[in-house]
Amino acid sequence: MPPVEKIRYFATALWKRLHDVDCACPNCGSARFTIQDKKYVVTELRRCEDCYLLHRVPSDSKTDNEEFYQDRYSQGFTTELPDDAELAQLVAAGFATPEHSYSYSISVLSALGLGPGCRLFDYGCSWGYGSWQMMQAGLDVVSFEISKSRADFAREKVGVNVLSGLPDPASLGELGGTFDCFFSSHVVEHVPQPSAVIQLAKAMLRPGGYFVAITPNGSEPFRRTRPDL
Repeated sequence: MPPVEKIRYFATALWKRLHDVDCACPNCGSARFTIQDKKYVVTELRRCEDCYLLHRVPSDSKTDNEEFYQDRYSQGFTTELPDDAELAQLVAAGFATPEHSYSYSISVLSALGLGPGCRLFDYGCSWGYGSWQMMQAGLDVVSFEISKSRADFAREKVGVNVLSGLPDPASLGELGGTFDCFFSSHVVEHVPQPSAVIQLAKAMLRPGGYFVAITPNGSEPFRRTRPDL
């Protein structure tokens, strides 16, 4: 995190803690918790005693989250848009570089029987390199990305079908109940309310469809063994 972001975060977090803002569980709203860890004096990692979600306190509101991911979020190749020459090289190589390759994700989907012709919703596609690879594997992919600049790049430069906004579970229209898989890679841990993503997935999936979320630090034993991942 750049120094200016650390200062911004510390100041905002301190104000929220002093005013007891955004301290309930962001998933279910419960105020019952146990403290798992502390950082930067003003930040706590809590486990909700009702839904068991591990969450940071103070948390981010939906508005804070959206504003942050428009311009300030930076995560190397995930957020850095390649120029035309770099993109052409990546496409020619099928995004086979270790950083960009979705071969593992595609193998997981294949193991679930999700292959050519299956309809997949890619939730949080960044600038589209993962969606592109799943399209090349024969999947019928529709995507969403919160960052407007990355969504535009995916749509205009990579040829990905990216929605212009996140649909409302209550009014999905032709998107409702039509997907074989709701997929996300390293996204769910960034959202302010995971339960809202799950509700959206339920509304978009056909009966028997799969919710596939690849996330870091998926269990306590794994986090103890590999805290670096």
